[in-house]
Amino acid sequence: MVLTCAVFLFYVLDSRREKKFIEELALSQARSVFQKDLRLYRWISQQGGIYIRSTDTNASHEAFTFVNPTEIVDHVNEDSFGSKGGLQGRLIHLHRLENLPNPPDAWEKEALAKLSANQHEVYDFNPYEGKEHLRFMGALVVDESCLKCHHEMHKGDVKGGISVSLSLENYDEIAQKRAQYSLWIYGFFWICGLVSLGVAMAYLVRLLRKHHLLVEESDELRLLNQIDPLTNVSNRRVFERWLEEKMTLYKTHRLSSCMIMMDIDFFKKVNDTYGHLVGDEVLIALANRMKHYVRDNDCLVRFGGEEFALLLFNTSAKRGYIIAERLRRMVEALKISLPHHPSACISVTMSFGMSTFLNYDTTIENIISRADKAMYLAKKEGRNRVKIEL
Repeated sequence: MVLTCAVFLFYVLDSRREKKFIEELALSQARSVFQKDLRLYRWISQQGGIYIRSTDTNASHEAFTFVNPTEIVDHVNEDSFGSKGGLQGRLIHLHRLENLPNPPDAWEKEALAKLSANQHEVYDFNPYEGKEHLRFMGALVVDESCLKCHHEMHKGDVKGGISVSLSLENYDEIAQKRAQYSLWIYGFFWICGLVSLGVAMAYLVRLLRKHHLLVEESDELRLLNQIDPLTNVSNRRVFERWLEEKMTLYKTHRLSSCMIMMDIDFFKKVNDTYGHLVGDEVLIALANRMKHYVRDNDCLVRFGGEEFALLLFNTSAKRGYIIAERLRRMVEALKISLPHHPSACISVTMSFGMSTFLNYDTTIENIISRADKAMYLAKKEGRNRVKIEL
């Protein structure tokens, strides 16, 4: 729509320029006719007039008639342009306005008045004889040759004008050809613009689709970088970042947190007895159940293998122990169905080791190490229990 409006606007502007061009072309021709008549008039004036053969057929001998410059110019124009309907020219004297057989019209009288006011030429585009015409009149100025007959005048005076009337219909063929050329040119640019716009839109759509695919792939990669693909809980990388943040909060605001390490007891035996697919089902079932016991601001992760870790934010050691014990009892009571054998179930237990943030902790490895030691102490003391390492 915008392209079409732009091309149409430029076409309209160009059409106006074309009209101006035709008017300038007509004005140039009118000036040429004026200069031709002016040179002819001055040449005849320099000769003092000329004699032409008389048209009287009754004369007994060959006779000649004296003709002044004005009559010669009018005769030449009539012979030259009389059959061309559309181009007319004649010479008008200011002091002979009342004696002319074809007196000047209103426009010519107005033009003569302007020429008398030292304007060297007057022209206008307006209807004349029912058609659009260029009306032109150039000043006829007194020179040396004129003073022979016009003693009352002075050199440089305006004594009349040469009037030229030119129909713009003479330029219709030129205007039509140029209009057709402009139409072809702007039509070509319009079509090229539409094609280019279509190509650009297709390319843009392709880029947007590619960008969308890249965003989706980026989101998938980000998700894979944060989520354990088997259990669909956070992975160790996320857990360590969270642990760094909570450790900073503890140092600046003394917001205590707890970390719990959890390991499935005798998990190797489960894999050896039932196969790794059953082992995976056990990990998934435990992760899904533990999600229901974790708050939104806590972080449950699969730490690696059969180990899980839980970070309890803004939680005291006493409260952390209660949560760990609740998880231990839930796991102990959980019955996990075997794949392809819905009627068969197995049970597992987990050993829990917990640590809290301390003032002398300088790295997250200190906190992880103490929770890990507590978990192995729980295993050493018989498994399926919670131990705290302070």
